[in-house]
Amino acid sequence: MAEEDGKLVGVIGDEDTVTGFLLAGVGHRTMEGANFLVVKNGKSEREREAVVEDFVVLPRLMRIFLTLCTLCFVR
Repeated sequence: MAEEDGKLVGVIGDEDTVTGFLLAGVGHRTMEGANFLVVKNGKSEREREAVVEDFVVLPRLMRIFLTLCTLCFVR
């Protein structure tokens, strides 16, 4: 299947979780952005919310995996 035809999985979580998904091959980065976000204490709540909002409207993302620590700001 061509890359343009494929669907992607988004990942938002702590560094260990996101690294595991990236090592499994789900990472995709383009000039527009990436399909993953490592949540760190330095990121503002608004930055994290913006990434979630961007992920939700992307037509190529079929699933978004959120770790428990990221659910706090999504609810």
